[in-house]
Amino acid sequence: MNSQPPETDSKMTIQSDESRWRLPVWMREMPRLRAAKEPVSAFQLIDRGQLRQLVTEKNLDKEAVTRIESDLDFLEYELLRLFSDRDHKAGLQQNRHRLYTVQYITLGVLAVCVGAMIAVAVATNPTLVPYLAMFATLLALLMTFLGTISGREPPVEQWYVNRRRAEMLRREYFRFLMRLPPYQDGDDFQIKRTLSQRAADINRGLDVEGDAKHGFTNT
Repeated sequence: MNSQPPETDSKMTIQSDESRWRLPVWMREMPRLRAAKEPVSAFQLIDRGQLRQLVTEKNLDKEAVTRIESDLDFLEYELLRLFSDRDHKAGLQQNRHRLYTVQYITLGVLAVCVGAMIAVAVATNPTLVPYLAMFATLLALLMTFLGTISGREPPVEQWYVNRRRAEMLRREYFRFLMRLPPYQDGDDFQIKRTLSQRAADINRGLDVEGDAKHGFTNT
């Protein structure tokens, strides 16, 4: 029996979880009570091992491969650390949203059950009604508290901000490697300086040149 998870596109996000791969899909998406507090330090958008294997198999130009390796080293510090941080924060907010949703559903189901029990107790055992009503009040207070804390930093809004910036950083990562605009002109120093500036601006939520025509708007 295969003990390894099936091959998936694990480079899309650092939020992959191979420990749940045997579970049904809906269970894999359930929130975690203890989410990782730090991003995966060794995460790479391009696997160096697979790149070297491809170089060997396809007998690629060594000078081009050397440039790619140099670019990957540069990107790891200037951009990938920012992407990992934003991607991780987006995953945390997604987990928060799902956790709040499960809690709301649980409290709602309990409230309905208690309400039904009160209706039955009124006719069969009225002495239980005050206790059940107290429990129903407690459930209402818990739902109010949950709504208050989830409204201070709405997880969906925070997820959107971090997810969007992570995807914009991913875009710059592959633009830089392929020398697409705005990285097609200038010497190596100028191109790298442009990448550093744009990555920092995206991470801060600032508008970068060309976003409007590519369908990106900042909020």
